[in-house]
Amino acid sequence: MHVLNFFIVPLILIGLFFRIEFSYVVSLLCSLGAATFIYAQQSPANILFTIAIFNLTPLFCRRFNLIWRRQRFSLKAAKETAKLSYEKMQKESSIIRRSNFHLTEEAFGTSELYKMTRDMSAAADVGDAFNILGKRLTELFRFKKCRLILIDEEVGLSRIEKVFELKYASPEASVVDVEPSDSELLKQGFHIQKITWLDPLVLVPLTAENKFLGTLGVEGLSFDKLETFSTLANQFCLVMKKIKLYEKIQKLAINDGLTGLFVRRYILERLDEEIKRSARHHLHLAFLMIDIDRFKQCNDSFGHLTGDAVLKEVAGVIKSTVREIDLAARYGGEEFSVLLPDTGKAGAAGVAERIRANVDRHKFRAYNETIKTEVSIGVAVFPEDSTASRQLIDKSDQALYRAKQGGRNRVEIS
Repeated sequence: MHVLNFFIVPLILIGLFFRIEFSYVVSLLCSLGAATFIYAQQSPANILFTIAIFNLTPLFCRRFNLIWRRQRFSLKAAKETAKLSYEKMQKESSIIRRSNFHLTEEAFGTSELYKMTRDMSAAADVGDAFNILGKRLTELFRFKKCRLILIDEEVGLSRIEKVFELKYASPEASVVDVEPSDSELLKQGFHIQKITWLDPLVLVPLTAENKFLGTLGVEGLSFDKLETFSTLANQFCLVMKKIKLYEKIQKLAINDGLTGLFVRRYILERLDEEIKRSARHHLHLAFLMIDIDRFKQCNDSFGHLTGDAVLKEVAGVIKSTVREIDLAARYGGEEFSVLLPDTGKAGAAGVAERIRANVDRHKFRAYNETIKTEVSIGVAVFPEDSTASRQLIDKSDQALYRAKQGGRNRVEIS
């Protein structure tokens, strides 16, 4: 009889680990086997108890399986929830890390931008500021070349004043010749032009107080760097605005209000500087003193307004005749002076004669009057005539006096 009790263990195992129906079948078979012991005159009570155990075991297994399945489902759900929470935390952590990185990068960028702006603000002219910008560009980006095109503010888009260029390989800005395409680039404003699939050209217009100053262009810049480049370009534009304002103030201080030529004080300062430079490099330096002939008669005959118009036009003729490196000034009244660096007596005499001839040919028209105007010119040259600025001016003045005495409308060499 006790042997039957051993069938309970496999019955439980079958109920727990196999289909519950198998447990019921085994339970039924065990119950039938136990019932045979009644005929073997075994104790009915014990046999009935064993049969009850056999029949209750599958029910117990079924109940246990239900509890286990619920628990397993609950644990699985908890695991999935924990997994989702972990993934969410990972994503949030990644977002926070990226945000911190961008904030750090932005703070660093702001700091670097401040340093660059501070350095550019100390620049004396646009070329120096462009050099500082170029250095920063080569630190931040890879590009082919950067080009700064400046226009003449008084004339507008029709005249390019100067073009600076720097390359990634040699980030030292230099003044370059104007290219035929530069005028077209100026008209395009902010623009991204695809030159090749590798080398896009980015153009940023430079404006100050609603005035167009020029264009800053970079070739070969990656598209993901456009925003940073635009920010740097805007800062450069602000610095340019300050430099232009400074130049305007300087121009008002050193330029004659009527003729636009330099004032006497400025050309005297530059004369001292040029004498030192010429002495250092063993170069010639010529000084021209120019006087309008019979200018008092012009004022007396046509009035001071007409006289002012004549002064302005004579200044224009002088300026258009000399080179860009030469300095022309209104010395006082109807007198003008011209400083010719690296020019000997023969060259200075040629320039003086061209000025005289151009004035002589020019038709001066003012207030419905056509006026014939002539000039006399005295020429002195460093170092032959003098090595000091004051004496050089005196020599040219003496030559001018001889030109006047010799009949006017002529050039005299010291």
